Amino acid sequence: ILMLLLKGKSMSKEIVEKYITLYNTFAIDEMIELFTENCLFENVSNSQGCLSTRGKEELRTLAKMGATAFS
Repeated sequence: ILMLLLKGKSMSKEIVEKYITLYNTFAIDEMIELFTENCLFENVSNSQGCLSTRGKEELRTLAKMGATAFS
């Protein structure tokens, strides 16, 4: 399940699709701009538990680590 709180906008199919496209193409800076400054990002995995970040900069750091691991 993907839940996003994006700059006061309601989550729409277009926003979710944009997030997924940016995520899959490692467009980290553009992806981060979808989030508010005080965002809470949680990645929940059945095998590894929950990883969470607070704020855009923590999310940016996590995204860059992920991009390095998967690119």
